[in-house]
Amino acid sequence: MIYIDMDGVLTDFRKMIKNAFGKDLPADKNVKEILTDSEFRQLQEDESIWQFEETDFAQDILDIIGDTPFTIVSCVYGMNIASRKAKWLYYNGIFVPTIFIPVGTRKNTIIRPKFTELLIDDNWHEIKAWEGEYYHITEPFSKENFKRFIEDYKNAQ
Repeated sequence: MIYIDMDGVLTDFRKMIKNAFGKDLPADKNVKEILTDSEFRQLQEDESIWQFEETDFAQDILDIIGDTPFTIVSCVYGMNIASRKAKWLYYNGIFVPTIFIPVGTRKNTIIRPKFTELLIDDNWHEIKAWEGEYYHITEPFSKENFKRFIEDYKNAQ
């Protein structure tokens, strides 16, 4: 099974945070580490902040994965945000199982990965906690490296 993170892999979460709060979100930081308590409450409550834009490499990732089954895993800051994320997936034609994980919870505590299960994520904290295979999305994204990795992963299954 392949699990794909939504924020930072399919949608540009860092750009959204920059647009909303004027702050950069480094790849090695959690959003709670850079926002004030007031800003974090605003992120949780203000749906207008959640303007999703596709990352430059989202379509490449989906094209390379092709017809291999996958599941979206994504952190949510409340049910209103889960609803907005579900709508974004729907309007972008991504009809796959989706697991929404409460903020502050690691993916590996909800999904107990087997050694062969793959997580595609941009968050190093999630990658370090994952107990299966992983692909760490970094920028600049290398389509060739990702394609080679996925081909190797599929061949090993």
